[in-house]
Formats: sequence, structure tokens, C-alpha cells
Amino acid sequence: MKHLFWRALFLWSLLLSAQSGEEPAGLVLSGGGAKGYAHIGVLQALEEAGLTPRYLTGTSIGAIVGAYYAAGYTPEEIKRKFREMNMADMMQDKLPRRYLPLYEKKTGRDNFFYFPVDKKTLAVHLPQGLTNYQLFYNRLFKDLFHIQYVSSFDSLPVAVRFYATDLVNGCTVAFDSGSIPRAVAASSAFPSIVAPLKIDGMLLTDGGILNNYPIDELYALGARFTVGVDVQGRLKKEHEIRGMPDILDQITAFYMYANMPRKRAMTHIYIRPAVTEYAVTAFEGLDTLVRLGYEAARPYIPRLREAAARTPKINRPVPRRPDSLWFKDIRITSPSGPPPNRAQILWKANFAPRKKIAFEDFETGINYLYGTGDYKQIHYWIEPDSTLVMDVVRDTVNIKLKLAYHYSPLYKINLLAGFVYRNFLRENGTLDMEFILGDPLRYNFNLLFDNGYHFGYGFSSSFHQFERNVSYPLFFEEVTDPSFNRMDLHFARWQNQLYFITLLSTNFNLRAGPGHTYYNMYTTVFSSADNNKKFFLAKSHYLTAFFDLYYDDMDDFYFPFHGVVINFRAARHHPLAENDEGFYQLDFYLSGARRHGSRWSTSYELRAGLLTHSDPPLPFLYYPGGIAHHNPVENLVPFYSRDYLALKTPGFMLFQPQIQTRIRKNHYLQWGAQGMVAEQKTPARLTDFALYYNIYMRYGLKSFFGPVFVTYAWEPSTGKGNLNFSVGFFF
Repeated sequence: MKHLFWRALFLWSLLLSAQSGEEPAGLVLSGGGAKGYAHIGVLQALEEAGLTPRYLTGTSIGAIVGAYYAAGYTPEEIKRKFREMNMADMMQDKLPRRYLPLYEKKTGRDNFFYFPVDKKTLAVHLPQGLTNYQLFYNRLFKDLFHIQYVSSFDSLPVAVRFYATDLVNGCTVAFDSGSIPRAVAASSAFPSIVAPLKIDGMLLTDGGILNNYPIDELYALGARFTVGVDVQGRLKKEHEIRGMPDILDQITAFYMYANMPRKRAMTHIYIRPAVTEYAVTAFEGLDTLVRLGYEAARPYIPRLREAAARTPKINRPVPRRPDSLWFKDIRITSPSGPPPNRAQILWKANFAPRKKIAFEDFETGINYLYGTGDYKQIHYWIEPDSTLVMDVVRDTVNIKLKLAYHYSPLYKINLLAGFVYRNFLRENGTLDMEFILGDPLRYNFNLLFDNGYHFGYGFSSSFHQFERNVSYPLFFEEVTDPSFNRMDLHFARWQNQLYFITLLSTNFNLRAGPGHTYYNMYTTVFSSADNNKKFFLAKSHYLTAFFDLYYDDMDDFYFPFHGVVINFRAARHHPLAENDEGFYQLDFYLSGARRHGSRWSTSYELRAGLLTHSDPPLPFLYYPGGIAHHNPVENLVPFYSRDYLALKTPGFMLFQPQIQTRIRKNHYLQWGAQGMVAEQKTPARLTDFALYYNIYMRYGLKSFFGPVFVTYAWEPSTGKGNLNFSVGFFF
């Protein structure tokens, strides 16, 4: 009976079109992931034929392309918009680093992959998706601003309908009014990649699951002549079903393609570009897919021209966006859970009603709010009366497990296992615990109660240790002619700090407080075969008062292209249980990067350190050598042409210029030089310096497991080179 109804509707539409002499055209755009770029090529053919559809229905990528078309963008402009988008970053919700909390920036932990943990059972489970689609929503709001909210989608020159799937009730949800970016995001939320979106009390995902080619709905809107673009896949053959993902795809495809013979018969011009073999994530194939779409539509241009002659002319809107915004009121809602904290949201986003705000500052506020990690979904729109509506979904997963891997010549193989507990004890509390499993063991602990521009407070504790063969004369200078040149060095540092912290700006904070540090340095070089005698170079406790200023707007922790990092630390150390005077330690770090085109950047680093003690304790001296670029032990200074702990000094200054190029996606080459002046005597009086310098080349890979670096440096004064290799995040 259902099939008879739609056939009758189809015949009735033909009868009406014959009687009226006009045939309002309709366009249906199917889902298909990246293959949907072919829709743009079909739109080029429609434009060439002079046909502008009055009605448009779309699902998934069809909804995305359809929304841009209904907003007035030409096919060439739509193509350019997609080229500007880094879909890989958007699929990962990779927020630009400048919007992240400063404590995350300082460690590079934003690149970790986190697993949700159930608070009650402590069971670890997979996330609902790799992305919450927030960055994509932000981009839709920006590009579609002039149609971002309409009381009825029928009021647009090209009337649209977009479709999503209700995961709970198993039905199709049609969007016909309200926020167009939200409708497009819901329709294109590809399962397993995009987490389901919470909208109006429903849990929504990709509309293609139940209706990937909405031709019936196109006739219901009023279309009398239809063009359909089908970029769906096909059922797999037996030899193509290799694993569980293939089985799940096949099961989904049974329903998705079951009605296609009927729907194809209902379409006046059915266009199926030759994109079946492309993956749904083949976003890098934009130009090819657009070309294939045009080639599939080109044979139909004569028929499209005939249809254009019978179709009413339609003037699509002109894309526009204001330089600034003004809100009469700001309404904050939530589709589920407790009511959102209005004051906290407005404070973090820096929004206020009846106050003019630049459009760029509005985008910045949304990004900073999302960067807190408190919310997994922030949908927003501006209603006709200038009311900003923010519909937020709080991230209820407070505990997240993190795993990471690292290898370097200093620490050997390490596995990091830890967790982050948000809203710990109170709403703005964050507990971060990391256990570093290797030989030897280490840990990092941080508890922070962040009050933003007001003073917050916290407690941190860390234990770091390593073993290394080092130069014997470096630590026993009085032995002028030793019988051996190398010795084992065991280093351990246990540090505890109570601190107060406040934001001076979104990228600038101040941190100060008291602390305690315990150092243990020893060697077994004097042991015999039948004992394990430890000779302690240092075994002392220190009380410390410290002051730390930190500014960071660098775009990437490991492969920066633009931005600045400034860090100044001052500390007063006083030994316990020793009749010794206290001393000061001053450290300064400056790094800047500048982009030159899309692939090149230049950068520089300036490091300096100074101890004021007349005879500084060994643990506090600076030890240049190795690739200790992001090492948690601050007095290990990177100097690539020497091995770790090859030199020691009470004061130094190191300058490092560098050129970086991205040779292909996630692959980088860096060339640079390091020049260092190091104080030769203690105490440091800035009068007796030695000069060291090198040139280096480095290959870097940005991988899922963290950065991979292969560094070769050559030092002209010694005529020797040094090769270093590291894998994974530094911790």
C-alpha cells in the first residue's frame, strides 16, 4: 500500500505539471561521506544549464553541500570552502592550541587520546565517537551566518529539508525550521566518527542510516521535476568482507539500499558519479571527486536546459557576515541534565547582553568555552529578535583514562598510564595523575582549582629519575688522570609544590608558592665485584619559594608554525639539615615562530639560566646535551651535538634559529643551529665563558602515538656528530 501511495503521488505530480506548464525543480543529494564532493560537480553542470532548483533535500554530505548551495554559494565557492577546511582536524575536533587551558599547553597533553571511565564501576569504554563536531558546527555558523536561523526552511529561495536519525526511537527526524547549522550537523554526524548529538531531547546521528536518498520528501515539498545525485556505496562481495567493520557496514547497507530501485524510478534525472570505490574519508580527493561529479552530469545538460526553461527563476541569497554582533539577550539552555551555570559560561566566553562584540571575538569566546573540556556540545544561534541562544551539553564523563608511549636515549622505553578527573571535589577542580612505567618508574600529580582571573590554587608532586653513563671528569675534576673516562650516574628528584595561580589574560598566567625538593645523585663506580657501594654526589632536601610567569599562544607544541611562548621562573632555594646559605635560580625561555606560506616557517628559541650560589649544588647545575627539549627536569638543556649530561655550568645562554617545512601531511623537516655560551667557573660571574655551537637537521613525524624525531647534529669545533632518536610524547 505504501508503494502504491508514492506511485500515485508521482503520477499526480506529472499531471499537475502538465496542467500548469511550470515544473518547480527539486534536487536530492544523497549521503556518502567524502564521495559527496561529487555533488559540487553536479551543481556546476546545473549552473551551466541554467537550472536552479526550488526545492532541495539532503542527507549527510548531501545536507552539507545543500546548505551551502541554499545559502547562495556558487559551486566554485563551495569547492573553495571545503578546500579551506582541514577535515582531518575537524573530524578529531582538534581545537587550535591557543584556546586550551594553559596547564595543558605547558605539557603537550592535549594530543593524548583519552578513554571515558564510568564513575561508578570504573569500567573503561570506548568513546561514542572521535569527535563532537564542535569545530564543524562553528564553521557552519560562520559560513551560513546569513541563513543561520530561519523560522521556516520553506522561506528560503531554495527551500530545504535535512534528515537525521533518532538513535533511541529508530525513526527519521526532519528539520524544517530553526538553526540550519544544527540541522546540517545532526544530518551528517557519521556514526562511530561523530558522537551522537543531543538535540531537543533526542539523540541524533547520520540521517543516511534510515533515509539516504530522500526523493519521496522532495515530491512532498512540491517538486514536479526531480534531479537526484546518488553517491552511496554498494553491497560488498564475499571476498570484500574481511572483518567486523565490513560486516557492520554490510548490515547497515541492506536497509539503506533496499528501496533504491523504486527511488531511482521516481527520479527524472538520476545521476550516479563513478565514486563508489572511494572511501567515505577520502577528503583529500576533492578536485577528483568534483570532476567525476561534473562528468557524470554533463551528458544530462541538454535535458537540464529544457527543464530550466520550464522552471521558475530563483534568486539565491548573497552570502554575508557582519563584522560585529549585538545581543538583546543571551539565553542558555540544555537539552538534558542540570541547568547550566550561566554566570560561568558568560565569564569564560566573555559574552554579555547589550554589548557590541567583534565577530572574531565571538568565535574566540566559543572556542575558549569549548577548550575548557567542560562541554561536549555547544550549539548556538541568533533569533530574529537578536537573542543569542546557547544550547549546551555538559560533558558528564568526569574521569578519562590516558595512555601514551615514549622512547628516548635518556629514559629508554616508557609507558604512561594515568587519568584526568574533572569536577573533582568541586566544579572547577581538576585532578591529573600520571604513572610512568619503565625502568625506572616515575609519576606526575597535579590538583588544580582554577578560578580564572581570580586566584586559584593547587598542589603538584612529581618523581623523576634516570640512569645514564656520563663523563667521569665532569663530576671529579680534581682527578687529573683517571684510569677510566665513564661512570654510571643515578639521578632522582622528588618535588612537591603548593601554588597559587591566576590568569592575567587567556594565554598568560602567574603561578607562585612554596615547595619542597629532594635530590638524590649517586654512582656505583667505586663498587667492587662483591658489593654495590653507592657514592652519593647529592642527597639533600630543599625548601623553595618560586615565582613563574608563563605566556603561550603557540599553535603547536612540537611543530609550531606561528605564535610565541615566554616563560620566566625565579626561585629561592634553601637547604635543610645543612649549614649552608640559600641561593637564587633564574630561568628564562623565549620561543617564537612565524609562518611563511602554507608549508614553511621560521622560528627561534632563547634559553638562559643562572645560579647565584658561590658553590652551586650538583643537582641545580645546568647540564647541556641530548634532545631534552621538553624534559620535565628543567636543568637538562637541549644541545643536540653532545650526549646527555655532556657539560655542566652554573649559567648559560642558548640561541637556536630554525627553518621548518611540512614536506607532506604530518611529515616535517627542520634545519637549524644552536649557539651557546656557558659559564666556566662557579660562582657564575658572567666573566669566563666558553662558546659551543652546532648545526643540525631533524625529521619529525606527527603520529597517533605522538611525535617521532630523528635528529642529527654536527659540531664544527670537535668535528663530531651526534644522532638522536625519540618516539612518543615527552613525559
